[in-house]
Amino acid sequence: MKSSTVFQRLPAWPWSTGAVLMLLSALGACTKQVATPSLAPPLPVQTFTVNPGFEETIQKFPVTLLRDREANLSFRVGGVIQSVNFKAGQLVTKGQLLAEITPINYEAAKARANAEYQKILRANQRNQELIAAGAITNSLKEDTQDNLAAAKASLEGSDYDLSSTAIKAPFSGVILSLDSEFGETVSPGQRIIKMADLESPLIAKAAIPLAFAKRIHTGDVALIRLGVEEQALPAKVRFIGASSDPKTAAVMVDLVVNTPQRIPSGSTGSVEFHSKHSAGASKDLKLPPGALLESNQTKGYVFVLDPKDATAHKQEIKVLGIEGEWIRVSGLEPGVKVITAGAGFVTEGQKVQESLR
Repeated sequence: MKSSTVFQRLPAWPWSTGAVLMLLSALGACTKQVATPSLAPPLPVQTFTVNPGFEETIQKFPVTLLRDREANLSFRVGGVIQSVNFKAGQLVTKGQLLAEITPINYEAAKARANAEYQKILRANQRNQELIAAGAITNSLKEDTQDNLAAAKASLEGSDYDLSSTAIKAPFSGVILSLDSEFGETVSPGQRIIKMADLESPLIAKAAIPLAFAKRIHTGDVALIRLGVEEQALPAKVRFIGASSDPKTAAVMVDLVVNTPQRIPSGSTGSVEFHSKHSAGASKDLKLPPGALLESNQTKGYVFVLDPKDATAHKQEIKVLGIEGEWIRVSGLEPGVKVITAGAGFVTEGQKVQESLR
């Protein structure tokens, strides 16, 4: 009973109800853990920009790559090759001696022509003295002068034949092929050497069906792919043939390839023409398979990149079907970026960083 009396004598707390609530609120706040921002760097991902309402088509055609300036070199006269100074693949400079044929016959022909010219030249000089003395007629004078002109022309022709026993590089470049060797007898005009000017543009030549050739224009861009690695090189249409092959209905098209690489002349590959066209009023679009997360037959999810703060947000889409290597879907706005590579490691609201492909 005494303790009860003591309890009743305790003084009343002079606090208001509001003050008590504030104190309890402060104590509760102290019990909460303080949130610390994540120090993890943004997750590297790759993205794909979608464009509903348009579809991209790719047309491929085989091409052969050549230098714009290539020359088939031959002797203008026939004979036996006495020297070949370079091999295929070697670099040469303009004016370098590449090959020769034995010049004996042509040297002899020049010597005969020169002797005949000198003989008639001396006769013409004697005629000048006799004309002054009135010892010869004007007709004899004219005949001698005509013979002198003919002899001079013959000498110049034999000199040209002699110079034609040598092949010199018409420009600086590389030897592409060597078709004859020392000791071979060759005919006039027979190709001996093929060379290319490496400073001239690299040209991709394609035979394109007439129906598609009507859709391209000078200046259109394309991609050239070469070899197993499928390396893509930018190219631009320079020339479109004015006629088509009657057998294949193909038109020859030349494209200038933009590359600093030294690609061998004669290399083969393919040219790709990429074009976009309207898919009508449909909002269908295509996504690469790596962008699609868990899905059933008609519904799936993707992560969309928010450009404002570089965060990823999960979004539901409708799966319409598969078309080749693409998945046809709907439910996304034009121009949004969908995460492809790395999408399986992304969480809602996570910071991401676009990386190069």
